[in-house]
Amino acid sequence: MHTFSAPLFALAASFTGEFAPYQGVLIAPMAKGIAIAATDRGASTIVCYDPNGRATDPDQQLVILPDKDLVAACRNNKTATGGRDLEISGDQAKVTTYFKSHSTNKEFNILHSSAPFPPLQPALAQVLHFWGQAPATGNTAGRYDIHLLANCIKAMADETSSIVLSAFHGGPLRIQREDTGVIVFLMPQTALPIPPLPDWLAEFSVLQPG
Repeated sequence: MHTFSAPLFALAASFTGEFAPYQGVLIAPMAKGIAIAATDRGASTIVCYDPNGRATDPDQQLVILPDKDLVAACRNNKTATGGRDLEISGDQAKVTTYFKSHSTNKEFNILHSSAPFPPLQPALAQVLHFWGQAPATGNTAGRYDIHLLANCIKAMADETSSIVLSAFHGGPLRIQREDTGVIVFLMPQTALPIPPLPDWLAEFSVLQPG
């Protein structure tokens, strides 16, 4: 049995691909907690971590095909003061939503992927090694308003299929089309120290398939 944050599963499900082996969400127990990951042919990848996640078998990794009803039930609920948990046992999943005075449960049948999860960890390990060895080109990172950033990208979506992102040290994020005909500058809310990579990400990068 695996129990972990339901909203993290819903978030990871939005990064799955259309075809195997990219259709599933990986549930991987760690030394402490559970990692949740998904990738769409490597074009986009997400790795989440629930430090409070737990598994009865710490060596059992799962690859779950995200059903739309299950994903909808797992999404964050602002009225759920205690959050939401997803419990997976065999071919059954249970979403528990915690309110101030009570909790509710929804149960679902789930499908496990017959294809193994893509070899994400070796690629991630190489990325972490590169980041650890590459010289720093700046010492601050910008914090950007997510709604402004979404609006900037959405404004370009009708005219192009890809954009270029680059940040000026101590200045704005530059968003431009590949034809350089349109450039948007998004100023950071604050300049922050570049956050260190969390220890759990390094641990996940060397996990062996289980």
